[in-house]
Amino acid sequence: AHTLNLFIKRLSKSLLLSGRGHCSEVFDDGNVASGLYVIRPDGAPTSLSVYCDMNNGAGWTVFQRRRDGKESFDRSWVEYKHGFGDLFSPDGEFWLGNEPLHHLTSQGTYDLRINMEDFEGNQRYAEYKNFKVDDEQVK
Repeated sequence: AHTLNLFIKRLSKSLLLSGRGHCSEVFDDGNVASGLYVIRPDGAPTSLSVYCDMNNGAGWTVFQRRRDGKESFDRSWVEYKHGFGDLFSPDGEFWLGNEPLHHLTSQGTYDLRINMEDFEGNQRYAEYKNFKVDDEQVK
């Protein structure tokens, strides 16, 4: 199977961690296991469940996972705004949501990392600096 994961990372025990705004803070607090965490980004109206990838020596917030195409990404703007898919299953495909991404990336400076794996298991990644998702009002 091929995999596409998109991550963001801020530069600078139940899994409910109040006061944490992103996965980097979760990692910095000593939580080094990848998995689901509840965070509340600055300015966000509610807390949200996110998958934190704690590999590569940092906490990365996974905002898209594609594995086998079971989840259709042919969606409406409203669905992309709020998010869709199965965040809770290890093999689930999902989009976290443009609005949660806006709240996450408005807290500071972020890098974007794209991890890819093809059908033969070859892995590659790309990293981009200064990643941000604006509010939908910004054109």
